[in-house]
Amino acid sequence: MTDIKMIKHTLSSMIKYQLTIDLIDGRKDNDCIPFTDKEVTEFLIKNQSIIQSIIDIIYHDYSVNNQIEDLNDPKPVWIREYVYEYIDPFLPDLK
Repeated sequence: MTDIKMIKHTLSSMIKYQLTIDLIDGRKDNDCIPFTDKEVTEFLIKNQSIIQSIIDIIYHDYSVNNQIEDLNDPKPVWIREYVYEYIDPFLPDLK
């Protein structure tokens, strides 16, 4: 049995966690200025509609391919593939 709300909540948490890591440590590793905690929060709020769209796209793609059950335990690499298609946390002008 698949709980859509739980899946979407899990995807949201994973995306926000990944972006947080990328905006701080990932930017350091790419010679960009890392975001502060406050800037990360502002970034996530500002991009909430994009994050929600990514969640909807992931859910749709897995649904169409009859793989919804895979989203009960999504792998971070799957999520990153979608996130990086729409959000690039390494652009220096994101602030």
